Amino acid sequence: RQFRNIYKKAVMLKGDKVELRAWQEEDVATMKMIRNDVRLQEALMSEARPNSIERTRQWLSEKTQHPDTRFFVIASTDKNQPIGFVQVTDINRRSGWGYLGICLIPSQQAKGLGSKVLNLLENYLIQVTGLRKLLLYVVGNNVPAIKLYKKYGFKEVGVLKAHYKQSTGYQDVMLMEHLLA
Repeated sequence: RQFRNIYKKAVMLKGDKVELRAWQEEDVATMKMIRNDVRLQEALMSEARPNSIERTRQWLSEKTQHPDTRFFVIASTDKNQPIGFVQVTDINRRSGWGYLGICLIPSQQAKGLGSKVLNLLENYLIQVTGLRKLLLYVVGNNVPAIKLYKKYGFKEVGVLKAHYKQSTGYQDVMLMEHLLA
């Protein structure tokens, strides 16, 4: 794993199958597809709505410019193609925690890439930001995501009953935390 400064606000984290990097103009079409995928947006507990290229570009700009957010495009190392994104939002520097969000396009899910992303991100968060804990919310019926988080060391710390409305009805939402090594 290596950390490399590209320019002041962009850092690239390179692993064996994935890299975490700043967004590029070539990524906007894939991010637009993610933002318009109703199933992915439900899994992310986000309201699905039509997103144009310009609206997607604006979303990417806002994410990367927010001082309490770290946002990376997840790209394959072999082709440098975007396959998702990972973010830590609402970073509380004083107490050392933030909220994790991760999204891989459907064709890249269940391949072990989520763990690789989390490994790269954790090293960055410890070495660069000084965070000591990650929190996340996950819909209770998102079994693959819950398995990934538990395998990685996240612990369930609470459940919000019938909290999030999906097309299938109201779902429980788990709050999980992970102390960084």
